[in-house]
Amino acid sequence: MVLDTNLANTRAQHVYEKLGFVRLRTRVDAWTDQVGQPQSAVDYELTRTVWESRPSS
Repeated sequence: MVLDTNLANTRAQHVYEKLGFVRLRTRVDAWTDQVGQPQSAVDYELTRTVWESRPSS
């Protein structure tokens, strides 16, 4: 599974990393928001192996 989030969204990044997602890269000025401001994104990946190796709760 692959996902991305805004670099400024540190709360989401914390949740993704807690779930086992691995940060792949940061894309600087990856897109422009509705008011014309460049925004950066963080790409994450979660492999089946990592997901299945998580401790069960």
